[in-house]
Amino acid sequence: NKVGSFGLTWVRQGVEDIPIYPALDGTPAERLANVALQPKDTPEGYLQDVENAWFLSKGYVFEKPVYLSNDLPFQVALGANLKYISQRLGQAKANGVGLDFAVLLTNEKLSSEHITFGLLVQDAFTTHIKWNTNYEDILIANFKIGSAYSPSFLDGLTITFDLDTRPELTPHIGLEYQLFKVLSLRLGAQKKDISMGAGLAFYRFSLDYAFSRHSLANSQTVSLNVHF
Repeated sequence: NKVGSFGLTWVRQGVEDIPIYPALDGTPAERLANVALQPKDTPEGYLQDVENAWFLSKGYVFEKPVYLSNDLPFQVALGANLKYISQRLGQAKANGVGLDFAVLLTNEKLSSEHITFGLLVQDAFTTHIKWNTNYEDILIANFKIGSAYSPSFLDGLTITFDLDTRPELTPHIGLEYQLFKVLSLRLGAQKKDISMGAGLAFYRFSLDYAFSRHSLANSQTVSLNVHF
């Protein structure tokens, strides 16, 4: 209570068996006219993309509420991430360190509903991902502002909306419905991309699954949380 909360997170994402094809010879017109110059169907080999992130998180909730007006109290929570990012693409390797900061405002009496407002700054001081090939990825700060709304007439339902500023202003909407605080069903959208998932909570553990559609490729994410 006095020192707040701490969290450790490990995120891994990967793509297996990415085919490697030889460089093309000639111009597009020459390749159309000469069969020998056209791309081969058989790859020369395969490579793997592995991306890892480790987070050390700190959160603190103030005991006393903050009043935006005489009868409008908000509970205020602050949070921060110190994160280490690593990536391996074939023989190339990269790593970097970044910081995230967030503030959360919660009000349980606003129009008799449960409403939360949040602001998250990812890569607050710009994160540099340095490769062993002397290349560098630069992640500029991303400002995410959003809110969550839980109507009193339907217990267990949460509606969310947020905006990202990186790489452009991108809106997200989401729905979550909890059944007996054990099973959670989720649906989300980012422009034309749809995601859906479910969560199962038991004792101090929760298991979550998400499926996301994307124009490049669909992805699946599984996470396990331990609360203590």
